[in-house]
Amino acid sequence: MQSETRFEYEEHFVAFIDFLGFVDAIDSASDEARTKLLTLLIALSKVQSEFMVETRATPDGVATEVAPNITTFSDNIVISYPLEKLRAKGYYSDAETPTFILDGFSKLLSWLAIAALRIGFLIRGGATIGRLFHSGGVVYGEGMVEAYRIESGISVYPRVVLSAQVAARLNWARSPRILTDIDGLKHIDYFKDIFLSPVEAPDGRTPSPQQLFDEACKAVTVSLDQLRQSRNQRAYAKWVWFSNQLAESLGRQNPAIRRQYGFRVDKLPAE
Repeated sequence: MQSETRFEYEEHFVAFIDFLGFVDAIDSASDEARTKLLTLLIALSKVQSEFMVETRATPDGVATEVAPNITTFSDNIVISYPLEKLRAKGYYSDAETPTFILDGFSKLLSWLAIAALRIGFLIRGGATIGRLFHSGGVVYGEGMVEAYRIESGISVYPRVVLSAQVAARLNWARSPRILTDIDGLKHIDYFKDIFLSPVEAPDGRTPSPQQLFDEACKAVTVSLDQLRQSRNQRAYAKWVWFSNQLAESLGRQNPAIRRQYGFRVDKLPAE
């Protein structure tokens, strides 16, 4: 009798992330556009991982790190945290969810966002809780379908919007990692730490937060100028929204950090 293969099809916190501007870059025939795309794809291939929980000793005691499942394909990324596995390891409860999922997830988004921004792209996504199979690069389930639906039809701007069912959970909605937009949608705050995320340059060096900030200001300015000239109002609106979010996030940053790295609102383009 043939044995039945058991698949771990269970509840995950799952996000679907897309890179805005990717298709337009593909349509461009310039060598610069091709170089940008290849740079992004190579960077994405390095972030693929399988779920893992690791506890290690630190000078202050112990620290626990949670690595989510990450699968990349073309300009899309699926990120998921298996809730049942976290529960089994004692790392998931209503009280601990913001610590083990939202904190790590927002930092990962900050890294993705600044890596993309440095070469002229923005990120957008949707996130929910749903059943999913996610292992060995295979992703299947209604959780991913719902996250994709949010990204493609609801998020609109370069934000990662939470589903209504997740937003209704007070322990998620009250997390300092969650923002509420003017349209009432709740999304992940990846903006505050975006310049504090270490990214590697092509020459192997790691830019300082001040360098990342200056590069971001230039990238936003250049993109807005180009889109204004091309009269691409849809893309222009997304970059204006993103620039405003960066400016607003500086007000939530530690003043000492702002002074140390020269994070100033007046360096961002005013629209």
